[in-house]
Amino acid sequence: LNAAAGFMSSDSTEIRARKLETLIKQSSSDLEHDMRIFMDLLSLNPAGGSDTAEWNPDTRKQRTIDSLLGNLIALSDIAPVAISVEDVQFIDSSTLELLHRLLDRSAGKHMFIVLTARPESSQALDLPARVLTLEVERLSSQYAYQMASQFRGNDRLPDAVLETIVTRTEGIPLFIEEFSRLLLESVSVESLESGRGALDSMRLPETLQESLLSRLEHLPEASKAVIRLASVIGRSFSYDLLKAIVDVEESDMRARLNPIIDAELIVQNAGEFGVEFSFRHGLIRDVVYQTLLQSDREELHLETAEAGETLHADYPDRYPEFFAHHFTEAARPDKAVTYWLRAAEKSVQSFSLLEARDQLETGL
Repeated sequence: LNAAAGFMSSDSTEIRARKLETLIKQSSSDLEHDMRIFMDLLSLNPAGGSDTAEWNPDTRKQRTIDSLLGNLIALSDIAPVAISVEDVQFIDSSTLELLHRLLDRSAGKHMFIVLTARPESSQALDLPARVLTLEVERLSSQYAYQMASQFRGNDRLPDAVLETIVTRTEGIPLFIEEFSRLLLESVSVESLESGRGALDSMRLPETLQESLLSRLEHLPEASKAVIRLASVIGRSFSYDLLKAIVDVEESDMRARLNPIIDAELIVQNAGEFGVEFSFRHGLIRDVVYQTLLQSDREELHLETAEAGETLHADYPDRYPEFFAHHFTEAARPDKAVTYWLRAAEKSVQSFSLLEARDQLETGL
């Protein structure tokens, strides 16, 4: 919602409210009611007040879900709507409730909902029977050859190179991508075309993790430091927060980021606080994070939390769970416990009681 409304970090509450109203006008059947809901949901009420304060928490939660779904359904009456929800195995109970309600109300609507989850979690999610489940298998040799052959555009890689890629990557799409990129970055095309000699002289990675680590090694040292910091912040991270921690000139920061973007390890998105980035795949972030020593992780988590506290004045109130997580990982329970309590209080206000219980238990 923040990104769709076009919020910028410099926007005042009044400007954000106007942008939000412009966004939901196109889909709302009761603009005044929905504005009360969304203003409260996005913490846009002045001085911490709430336009829904007279509602009890359960009423507020149900009306919030109704407004979210009502606007989505209305959008699908204007044009087809596609919704993608990734890594559903990590979903919280309140969002899962929202998802179940969405699946119920989407019947007969112009909506295409795609969920991705690990196989072992499908039963716990208890999705309706009409949801089509597809087990994603590894690519067959035929499709693996097609995928690997696209890395030079219209110029086909030599058969010996394609055979090596397909054999080593065992039909794992991300491994095919990473292995192919590493190969083309490490050896000249002319060498590859001259025969197997260039391949035989290389130590080629045996696993996806090893392939990702090899690609990281090709980055400049300054870029390696940036991507390691980014892995600590999370799967997604804002440019402003990253720059606040690194504390270098704009041009220098861009020079450090560009090799990572060019290597397609991260992608750029529009976000609430201006430019945001995310790791192209969660596994890339995990592999980078695992390269850090425990002491380095703690130090970077602490820098992330402290920079976030000073970067945006309202950030700690709006996202206390972000600071609770980073202060916990920084081994600073004195700061973490305060934020876990604030996160739990915020969850209780929206009747997210299971989340509140987990946050309080973590704080204890």
